[in-house]
Amino acid sequence: YKHTLKEQAIDVTAQTAISNDNVSLSIDGVLYVKIIDPIAASYGVSDPYYAITQLAQTTMRSEIGKIPLDKTFEERENLNIAIVTSINHAAANWEFSV
Repeated sequence: YKHTLKEQAIDVTAQTAISNDNVSLSIDGVLYVKIIDPIAASYGVSDPYYAITQLAQTTMRSEIGKIPLDKTFEERENLNIAIVTSINHAAANWEFSV
């Protein structure tokens, strides 16, 4: 396996999420990911970038579902913190940093 140790930008494709007050939103994002340990990244999961992208999408939908539409822009920073924390916790075994 070959991995770059440089920070990489990964697009999180647009998806539909439903807010706490049942409003559909289209959300997307960008993750900045850096491999800390290439051996753990190679053998910890079969496709680490795909796994992180899927985890980001799931976490984004989950966090948006906790708040009403009116608060989505106000809570943007808290959403980012929750998403990054969740991904870093799950990706710790793969030696990735988001």
